[in-house]
Amino acid sequence: MPVGLGVAFQSVAPPWPIRAQIDIGQVCWLPRFLPFPQTPGNTSPGTKHRRGEMRIIDRVCDFLAVLAGIYLVAIMLGIVISALARTFDLSGAWSSHIFTFAEFGLLYIVMAASPWRVREKGHVFIELLTAAVPQRVQPVLSRAVSTLCIVICLVLAWYTWGATAKAYRFGDAEMRSLDMPKFLLLGAMPICFTLMAIQFSRFVWGTETLHSGQAGVHE
Repeated sequence: MPVGLGVAFQSVAPPWPIRAQIDIGQVCWLPRFLPFPQTPGNTSPGTKHRRGEMRIIDRVCDFLAVLAGIYLVAIMLGIVISALARTFDLSGAWSSHIFTFAEFGLLYIVMAASPWRVREKGHVFIELLTAAVPQRVQPVLSRAVSTLCIVICLVLAWYTWGATAKAYRFGDAEMRSLDMPKFLLLGAMPICFTLMAIQFSRFVWGTETLHSGQAGVHE
């Protein structure tokens, strides 16, 4: 064989064995914002874009959690002011507005803080079955539970979105000392349920699972 042909042949021959890496995030039917597990050195533009989207979602969840904390402190101060006003016989029509403010706030606080709590595994849950199954089965079972949580959150988001649109269309209002448009109350639910579904997705497609595999109550 001529030397030139031999060199050309060796330059195109692939090393053996051939090893390939597949980025599952490039599969077309998977949502782009899901936090897929990444292999070392995987810095494709699509991967960076997905990570950027997830960081934005995390910042939104952090912001909502901060608002929930501020609202909770405001309710506490409102209760103190209302109690002092009754003690010194200074209460009036304005004191009933504080009660309405606290009543509406219970919904906003729960919904606004829930996506952040999902990400931090802050919701209370009891591990019985996940701790009883073999260790190799635990990640599969945990991801199945997280998938079920995603389905439930998306169903609730769809249902509450319909209720919100209906309340807006008919101009419904919650009649309290302060009348509140009902769609402003219900609107928090489809947004936050959707964010919760996204946060649960990190425990399905990411490297981390929701459950620890240790029996007991966790929060």
